[in-house]
Amino acid sequence: MTQRTTILLALVAGLWSSAASAQELPSNKSIAAAGATLGPSVEGVTEYRWPNGFRALLAPDASKSKATVALHVFVGSRQESYGEHGIAHLFEHMLFKRTAKIPSIKKLLNAWGSSFNAFTSEDSTVYVETIPAKPEFIRGAIDLEAQRLRSAIISRDELATEWTVVRNELEWRESKPELSTVERMQSAAYRWHNYGKSTIGPASDIEGISNEKLKAWYATYYQPDNAMLVVTGKVDAPQVLAWIGSSFGKMVKPKRILPAMYTREPTQDGPKSIQVFRAGGNPFVAAAYHVPALSDPDSPAIEVLQIVLGATPGGRLYKALVETKKAAGVGCSVPWSFDPGVFTCFATVNAGQAIAPAKDALLSAIEAFQAPADEEVSRAKSSLAKDYQNITDDPEILARELGVHASYGDWRLLYWIRDSDQKVTTADVAKAAKKYLLESNRTLGEFIPGANPVRAEIAARSDSQELLKGFTGGAQVAAGEAFDSSVDSIEARTKRLTLPSGAKLALLEKKTTGETVQVRIVLPMGSQASLKGKSTIADVTADMLMLGTTNRTPQQIKDQLDTLKAELDVRQDGQEVVAALSVKRPQLASALEILGDVLRHPKFESKEFEKLASETINDLERRKVDPIYVSQLRMIQQVSGRKPGEFLYPQSDQEAVAATKAATVAQARDFYERFYGGTTAAISVVGDFDRAAVVEQLKGIFDGWKAKEAYVRIPRLFSKNPHGAETIDTPDKPMGAEFRGQAVAVSDEAVDFPALNAGAYILGGGVMQGRIPERLREKEGLSYAAQTVFQCSPHDKRAVFISLAIFAPKNLQKVQRYMREELAKAISGGVTEEELKRAKEALANDAATARSDDKKLADQLAQGLLAGRTLAYDRELERATAALTVAQVGAALKKYLDVDAMWDAVAVDEKAAGAK
Repeated sequence: MTQRTTILLALVAGLWSSAASAQELPSNKSIAAAGATLGPSVEGVTEYRWPNGFRALLAPDASKSKATVALHVFVGSRQESYGEHGIAHLFEHMLFKRTAKIPSIKKLLNAWGSSFNAFTSEDSTVYVETIPAKPEFIRGAIDLEAQRLRSAIISRDELATEWTVVRNELEWRESKPELSTVERMQSAAYRWHNYGKSTIGPASDIEGISNEKLKAWYATYYQPDNAMLVVTGKVDAPQVLAWIGSSFGKMVKPKRILPAMYTREPTQDGPKSIQVFRAGGNPFVAAAYHVPALSDPDSPAIEVLQIVLGATPGGRLYKALVETKKAAGVGCSVPWSFDPGVFTCFATVNAGQAIAPAKDALLSAIEAFQAPADEEVSRAKSSLAKDYQNITDDPEILARELGVHASYGDWRLLYWIRDSDQKVTTADVAKAAKKYLLESNRTLGEFIPGANPVRAEIAARSDSQELLKGFTGGAQVAAGEAFDSSVDSIEARTKRLTLPSGAKLALLEKKTTGETVQVRIVLPMGSQASLKGKSTIADVTADMLMLGTTNRTPQQIKDQLDTLKAELDVRQDGQEVVAALSVKRPQLASALEILGDVLRHPKFESKEFEKLASETINDLERRKVDPIYVSQLRMIQQVSGRKPGEFLYPQSDQEAVAATKAATVAQARDFYERFYGGTTAAISVVGDFDRAAVVEQLKGIFDGWKAKEAYVRIPRLFSKNPHGAETIDTPDKPMGAEFRGQAVAVSDEAVDFPALNAGAYILGGGVMQGRIPERLREKEGLSYAAQTVFQCSPHDKRAVFISLAIFAPKNLQKVQRYMREELAKAISGGVTEEELKRAKEALANDAATARSDDKKLADQLAQGLLAGRTLAYDRELERATAALTVAQVGAALKKYLDVDAMWDAVAVDEKAAGAK
C-alpha cells in the first residue's frame, strides 16, 4: 500500500524509558561485542550505530507479549526519476516474494501468526511485522529484514505478475473520488518537486519498469547506510542487539554515494485549480497550501492550526459549514515530510447540493482566519496531547512512527513536535495562518485568478541537529508487568460477578504500560417482534448518545475526554449497543462518570439529530457507488436468512436513506426509553485499576436502569440461501469486486467446526496467504486483495463462508473462473499435510496474539459473558485444531461447502468488463 503519513497526533511525555528500565539494557560491553556504538537516547528509545552506516532503535517493553520489528529504508517517490514513477512502491511489493534463504516471505510471516504490512511514502519504504514475543520469532524477523535489505531475489517472472497486482491497487484508489481529487491537487500544487507525483505511480511506468531498473534501485538504496531497524515490545535488548550486529552490522559498507536530491519547489505565485469529472460519488472540495517541513520552527503552530480549523465538532470549518448545512463533513490534515509539504482542508457535500456555498465558506474560514481564542488553542493542544499518547501506548505504532520521523530528518523529531505543540500560543497560530493560508499559495478544485497576489515564502528545510541540541524529551511513566497471555493465565486472573442490577461483570487486573485500562459495556436489547422495522432508528439512537446529555454539550463531552486523554466510542452492533472506553488509571473514575452520563442521560437535541441525519445520508450516498460495498451488501442480503423489515436484515442504501430521512428525534427518544437498560448488560474491564472502586462505580451507573421491552436474543436460524449470480453495474469505476457466499448449518461448538474453520483458513484466511490469494494474486497477478472469511455464531447452528476479490473490470471472467476452480478443487480434493500444518500454527499464533491485545481481550471477555462461556472454549478449540487430520478437513469441506450452492455477487463497470 501507499501512505502519506499524516501527523495529527500528540504524545504525552515519558512512556518508554520506564518500560525499558523494567528489562536489562545493553551494557557497554554488549554494545561493543555487537560491533556498535551508542547513539542518542530519548525516553527509553535508544539508537545504536555501526561502522557500515546502519542504525537501529530499541524500545523494549516487558508488559507486552508481542514484539514489533520494522525496517525503514529511506527511499520513496521523492527519489524517483522520469519513467520510473512508482518504482519504490512496486519494489515494496517485490520484497514480499522471496530471498536467497526464504522461499516465501508471506508463508513464513503467516506461520508465525504475525500481523504484517508495508507502505511506501514520499520519503521512505517501511516493512513491519508484529509477532508473538518468542525469541525464535524475533530473531527470525531480524534475519528476515536483513535478507530483505541485501539478499532479495528479483526475477522477471515475479515482476510480471506483480505489475497487474499493483495496477489493481491503482484502480482501487482511482475508484475513490476523494483520493483521486487530492492526488490531482497534489500534482497541481507542485511544479518541479516529486511530492507532486503519486507514490503509486502511473500504470505506464508500473508496467514499463524493467527488472534491470529494479536491480539498480535495489543496489543503490537498499544498503545498510540508508536504512534503520526499529524493534519494540517484549524483547531481550542485549540479545536483540547481538542479533542485529551479527546480521546488519556485518554487511559491507557500500562504496557508492547516494544520489543528491536537490530540487526545491519555487514560491507559488498565484492560485491554482483542478476539476475532476466522474460518475457517482458526492461533491468534494479541498484547498491545499504550501507549508514548511516538520523541522521548521513554525511546524508546531501549523499542527495546532490544523486542529483549530478542522476538528469535529468544535473546529472553525465544522461551525461554518456543517452547522449551517452547507456541507456534510469537513477536516484538515498536514502530512509532514522531509522537504516542505502542503496543508490541506476539505469539505464533503450531500448529493444534489450545490458546491459553491461550501467552497466559498471553506475559503473564507481559511483565508480570512481570525486570531483564535485561548479556549480554541487549549482545546487543540489537549486533543493533540491525547492523540500523541496513542503512539507511545502501542509499540507497533511507535516502531512505525520512529522510523517515519527519521525519514523527516531525525527520529527525535517525534518527541520534539509533541513537546513543542504544547508551547504554542494564540499569537503563534494567528501568525502561521497569516503567513501561509494565502490565496496566492492555494491549490483548489477550480482556477481562480488573483489580483495583486501576496506570496508565501517557504523556508528551506532546517537542520534537525541544530533544532535538537539540548533536547531531552519529557518525563517517564511506570512500566507494565510481563504478562502471560495464555488461556490458563487469563482465566486464573479474571474475576466474574453479577451486579445487583443484574449486569454481568468480568474483571482482569494487571499492570500495563502507562496504566492503561480498557472497558467494554455491551447492552443487548429487544426482541425480533419489538424491534421489527427499527434498524435505522436503533443506529441513529446509538449515534446520538455522544451528541449531548442533560449535563454536557457535545463539545463538553469531547473536551473532557480529550483532557482525560480518554477514547470513548458508542455504537449499535446488531442487537447490542457497545460502549468502548480506553483510559489511564488515574482518569478512570472521571471517564466512567462521563460514560455513565452518556448512557443514562442522553438529551436528544433536534439540531444535533438533524446534523447526524445529514452526515449519515451523506455516507450512505457515497458508498452506494463503491463496488466493494455494493457487491458485499448484495451477497450478505442473499445469505443472511432474513426477510426485509426484520431487525437484522441488511438494508440497501436506498432503504437506509429513506428510513433516515423519515426518522425523527422523537422516535430516537422513544426508542431509548423503551429499549435501553442495564439488567442484561455484559461489562469487561481489563488493565490497571482498583477492582473495588470500579465495581462500586459501576453499581451506581447501572442501579435502577431497566428497559421497558424485555430482551430476547434474536436467533440466527439456518436456511439455505438461493444460489446463482448477479452483476451490479458501477459505471466509471476502474475496479470491480466479487463476493461469493454460502450459509452453512454449523455452530462453533459442533464437532466439525475446527475442521471447517481450518479448511476455510487454508483457502484464504491468512494475510495474503492461502489458495485463493496465491492463485489470484501471486500466480495470476489479477487481484490486489483476495481472501476468504468464515463467520460462525456462538449460539446458533448457522455460519457463513465468504470468498472475495477485487480486480480490474477487464479481468472479471478470469477472476470468476479461477476463484471457482480453487474452491472446487479444495472441496473435491481436500488439503495437503503442509497446508494443514501451516494453518494450525497460524491459527494458534493468531489466537495468542489477539489475547495479548487488551482491546481485543476486553471485547472477548464481554462477548463471553453474553454467550455464557469462558476462555476455556478457546483452549478446547486450539486442542481440537491441533489434533486435526487432512482427512477430517477434507471431509468437512466436502460436507458443508458447494460452489454451485453459493451466491455470486459482482459489482463492476459492465461496459469495461464486457458484461451483458
